[in-house]
Amino acid sequence: MSAEFRSVPGEYIDRLLDKFPQVRQLMHEALARAGDFDFEADFLPDLRTGKLQLWCGVAAGKAGLVVITRIEARPKHRVGQILVCAGENRAFWLPYLADVENWFRAQGCVRVEAMARPGWARDLADYRKTHVMLEKALTDGFQQLSIH
Repeated sequence: MSAEFRSVPGEYIDRLLDKFPQVRQLMHEALARAGDFDFEADFLPDLRTGKLQLWCGVAAGKAGLVVITRIEARPKHRVGQILVCAGENRAFWLPYLADVENWFRAQGCVRVEAMARPGWARDLADYRKTHVMLEKALTDGFQQLSIH
């Protein structure tokens, strides 16, 4: 099966979402597993402006892989971060992450950091586990502030 994987410029994000509704579906599913994130509110505005990058893999006319990245400038160096990676048939798409890594390298990043669920550690053998994310809810639920 042939496939295409590339970064989508911010000005084309909405066109991509219209053409491949699977992108939104994959993001919603991944973000639901990750916690209280919303694709439209938390990611889409920054994808449109280019603060975040959206990568999309398409095979057989269907989006099968979606990756959201950013570059963080730190005092001593730049770091590429994979914030979300969602898709179907991980074994097929996994080699395409090298394209993201190569792009980070071309942007002057010295390393890649990936926020991932535990299962990714066994598939990304050339990455090393340096931290564990711990979360604690501070409220029973998010309450919206109403101002009249």
